Amino acid sequence: MFSVQLICLRNASETNPLKGSNISVRADGKEVVSQIVDLQQALCCLVAVYFMLDIAFPSVLKRTLTFVQNCIFELEAMDKAPVTVVRMQNELLKKISVKVYNLTQDVIN
Repeated sequence: MFSVQLICLRNASETNPLKGSNISVRADGKEVVSQIVDLQQALCCLVAVYFMLDIAFPSVLKRTLTFVQNCIFELEAMDKAPVTVVRMQNELLKKISVKVYNLTQDVIN
């Protein structure tokens, strides 16, 4: 079975796991992308490796990676996205809208 991995190596002195990291993507044990500097770029590379090698997402990560692919990177039309992904995106948009509304009310008052 073919595997794709996201590997994050960080300095032992760094308390934030997303800072000071050397992130890489491995496909079947071989490093295919290295020296990735942030999580957004790492996720983009991870999804790209699955796409370029025509590998299906593993079942335990399928919903998460489909959400990343469709909602964050907008790589596929939302009308083709699974219902669970569309539902999650709508919930996030509602929460963001409420926060933006509350912030504007605070500024007005």
